[in-house]
Amino acid sequence: MSYRDGMQWKTGDTVTLHTPFGEKRARIAGILSSTNASSEAGSLGYIICSEQLFTESIGAAGYTAVDIQLAGSGTDETVSAIRSLLPSDVSIADKRLSNSESQSSYYTGAVFIYGFLFIIALITVFNIFNSMNASVAARTRQYGVMRSIGMGAGQLYKMIAAEATTYAVLGCVTGCVLGLPLNKMMFQFLIADKWGTTWQLPVASLLLIVMLCFGSAALAIRRPVKRIGQLSIVDTIKLQQ
Repeated sequence: MSYRDGMQWKTGDTVTLHTPFGEKRARIAGILSSTNASSEAGSLGYIICSEQLFTESIGAAGYTAVDIQLAGSGTDETVSAIRSLLPSDVSIADKRLSNSESQSSYYTGAVFIYGFLFIIALITVFNIFNSMNASVAARTRQYGVMRSIGMGAGQLYKMIAAEATTYAVLGCVTGCVLGLPLNKMMFQFLIADKWGTTWQLPVASLLLIVMLCFGSAALAIRRPVKRIGQLSIVDTIKLQQ
């Protein structure tokens, strides 16, 4: 099924086709934004179906249009050979150039978007490192006092790790609460309203973000903990006096 203004088609809907052999029902498997058909669309728009469904519905085996997709090694000689096999009254539309431009535009947009996301990820990692370093530096004297009354290095590491884990959990929860509705809204506006694709929870992206946050938090506490562990208890207490 191809998209048509005014028709609120969605993937999974059922359409009824009135054919010479009676009514037939077909389920919409997907919505295309455009089609290469040259004839005027009917009331339902353009319907793209399998050869079996076409034959069962129309009862004819002829073709109005044949789409040929060439491999990357396809050259002008290949197109010329195809032209020589067809009658002179058959029109041929070579869309290799426009498809190449569309693909280049897609790659350009992908580089821009994913580059922007990569920069955001770097900012997130650096912010986690800076926050943990600042938090540990502000409590260095307190950690020294705790060590002086019997706290071991392992207990100190667990306490700082618990703080970093709390930051990571709160950050992930806040990001999901604020980000998922925005993601759904943008998906609905940019994709679902045009192609009828249903929004799905981005599980893989969420797992990647959670792993990035917790991994960054785990790495962020290693340096300050090691630094405090190398100082004597007296030096740790005097460090901020």
